[in-house]
Amino acid sequence: MNFLDTFIRFLLDFIPLRTVRSYQLGVREVFGVAKRTLRPGVWLHIKFIFEVFPIDAAEQGLNLPTQSVTTKDGVAVAVSANISYDITDAATVHATVLNLDTTLVYEAMRTIARCIRRRSFAEIAARQGALENAIRRSLQKRVEPWGVRIIGVGVSDLVQARHYRLFGDPNTIPSG
Repeated sequence: MNFLDTFIRFLLDFIPLRTVRSYQLGVREVFGVAKRTLRPGVWLHIKFIFEVFPIDAAEQGLNLPTQSVTTKDGVAVAVSANISYDITDAATVHATVLNLDTTLVYEAMRTIARCIRRRSFAEIAARQGALENAIRRSLQKRVEPWGVRIIGVGVSDLVQARHYRLFGDPNTIPSG
């Protein structure tokens, strides 16, 4: 970096305005405490006093990894899903969740496992749309206090799984 680049970056750090773009919501912090959510626009930003943090709030999607779950009737299934969500309250998200995507993936996987464990394999196979709606409703209850809205849940893969044991009797511990 040359002198001019360094000087421009220095000036930009002290310009007392921040832009919140049309796909974002802003978070106003006053002395380090998240106070309110800001709409798109240009906002006063004074370091350490009135700081503005833009957060992407448009609809976003997450593809969940495949997980193995056992149904109510003891059938092992492998399931993967995707979820779409948006942010309704940026200040709450900013103050309550450190990494939203990671936390949302883990919470969605727990919710899917709970919903599948309550149903038989035949019920899941016959009424997959009902399973998706149950997952969405249950997940929404959990993430609503974070300022997040679940738009949709789609089960993208649901198959009966087979477990293979590579070493002898599953009830014994192999010796080393």
